[in-house]
Amino acid sequence: MAPILVSLLESTSVQFLQLSVLCVLNYLWDLILTQLM
Repeated sequence: MAPILVSLLESTSVQFLQLSVLCVLNYLWDLILTQLM
């Protein structure tokens, strides 16, 4: 595999992980807010 392809895959997987974490945090935040209301 070309180094460019590998670095591209790594960067996209990192972005995907960040998105997943953000989605989970967002979901938890909504959950906490609804519990407090």
